[in-house]
Amino acid sequence: MIDFHSHILMGIDDGSRNLAMSASMLDEYMKQGVDCIICTPHFYGDRERIEDFIERRMKASRNLEEYIEEAGASFPILFFGSEVYFFAGISRAEGLERLTLEGTDVLLLEMPGGDWNQSMIDEVERLCDRFTVILVHLERYMTGKNKKYIKEIIGMTCDMPLYVQINSRSIAEGRDRRKLIKMFRDGHAHFLGSDSHNTTSRPPNLRKGMQALEAKLGERFVRELDQKQRRFLHEKGLEF
Repeated sequence: MIDFHSHILMGIDDGSRNLAMSASMLDEYMKQGVDCIICTPHFYGDRERIEDFIERRMKASRNLEEYIEEAGASFPILFFGSEVYFFAGISRAEGLERLTLEGTDVLLLEMPGGDWNQSMIDEVERLCDRFTVILVHLERYMTGKNKKYIKEIIGMTCDMPLYVQINSRSIAEGRDRRKLIKMFRDGHAHFLGSDSHNTTSRPPNLRKGMQALEAKLGERFVRELDQKQRRFLHEKGLEF
């Protein structure tokens, strides 16, 4: 399994606090059979310069990789990116390529909470002219006025490099789980992520999401979903 959304890097955002917690999260990933983790620490353009963020991420990733090397265990492979919070003008911002996944053109984008507007959707569309965009945990925004914009975004995924990631917990036990499973079935959701932050309140839980999908859509569907996710990464040049 591939986790497309994780905050396992320690001391860089509201995720793992220290190396011990990151190590425990890795152990849990191994128990669940996860063999690839995409590390996506938060980046907020109004709080930090890209250069400073990259430096902090490099230090955290180096510490975790050194632990893995010293442990000598068959831990999941790690790829490093970021979860970039939307801001006005993001489609024209310089330096965003430094926030993409491992030198690819893949940018994970977190949309704002609350009500959206058409200018935000237009901004996402323009961003897709520069990057392959993955909208993270889209299920968080499926309320009120946003429903029409969600529908528009789903339509956009057919015509441009735009993908949807859903959190595993939402698939397994969220109130909209039936709707989200249907999105996967219809090809409107593409990636599953744990959005794990720790080992307690938000632990690695990818297996639960996969089991929920398998229970409703079958083993073959889950196997083909995994193959599609792997093919996506391979086509972007990420081998594992």
